[in-house]
Amino acid sequence: MIAGHRALVVALLLASSSPALADEAAVEQPASPRISNGRRAAAVALAVFPGILVRGLGSALVKEPRAAKRLALMEGAGIGLMLAGGLPTGISGGNPYSIPLVPLLTTGTGMFLSSWFTDIWVAAGGPSTHPEPRARAPWSIELGSTYLRDAYRHRLFARGAGRIDLGRTAVTAMGMQDAGGDAYETALGAEVRILGAPSHGRYIIDTTRLVVRATGRYRGDDEDMVSVATGELEVAGRYDHGRIAEVLSGTFTDASVGIGFERAGYDPGGHENSTLLLATFAWGMYLRDLGEVRIFYDHRRDSMAGGLQAYRAAGFIGSFGTALDLRVSGPWAARAEVEYGSGWVGTLAVRYQGGPR
Repeated sequence: MIAGHRALVVALLLASSSPALADEAAVEQPASPRISNGRRAAAVALAVFPGILVRGLGSALVKEPRAAKRLALMEGAGIGLMLAGGLPTGISGGNPYSIPLVPLLTTGTGMFLSSWFTDIWVAAGGPSTHPEPRARAPWSIELGSTYLRDAYRHRLFARGAGRIDLGRTAVTAMGMQDAGGDAYETALGAEVRILGAPSHGRYIIDTTRLVVRATGRYRGDDEDMVSVATGELEVAGRYDHGRIAEVLSGTFTDASVGIGFERAGYDPGGHENSTLLLATFAWGMYLRDLGEVRIFYDHRRDSMAGGLQAYRAAGFIGSFGTALDLRVSGPWAARAEVEYGSGWVGTLAVRYQGGPR
């Protein structure tokens, strides 16, 4: 697991330049080269394929050679981590002794895919949208609902969540219960910010951050007569692609690695203890100053979404999803998320948050 944590830190800090954080307004984005519609369409096509194999083709065609070279390096680093983590795991057939290498595989896969998505974003004219990301809000309260559909049932949950930042430390809480009262989940967490801008809600240039997070989680299902208590410890962060090349500052990669300790209780008696490998990655882009959208992978299979039925890899692969976080008006924001594993999970929520309007 230590190797996985080191891999995450390396992935987050990989860059040739490190722009300073800005506490006020973001600086004006550099002007993008004038590109014809035909050239841009060709660039997008090249970025998709053969760009999935050779990074930077789309960026090079729209006259962004620096971004093209840096994305190729990012792809190379991702492939290296994928091989370092994936070969021993695959050759050993998922032997428990190889499991600590899985974070290398997930982090490398995240870098590999992020470099591809970012090349497509550049080719499509993403830099011309002049993204203006903000730091996290200092506090927020969220209400919404989550819908679960799997092979066994359909359920609708009411949910609530809150977050408050106290300097470098943040406290989070979440609770949800289905309409019939048969299933429920609560979580309480705390995180310490190691790197990144304070949570003041203002515009910033560099959104890179690194945190250590601890979470206690409890969920129960009266229908299945089971309850599960989990303790989790993770290192999580965001890497702003503006550190690779300034023109990429509207995109980012998220990643996390960690471990969980789980105790399941069964009615009328009995229990089982186990450990969990926690790993995620995501690629995202900022929607001007309105929020962000992410495409993500979650390696854990004990969540509501479960894991994909991926032939021989079933039981190893987790879930994929996409999430939208959007500022609506003043302190009001909305969140939408769809995740797919062994079942479908969809969430819609409204959030009231502090900070600048």
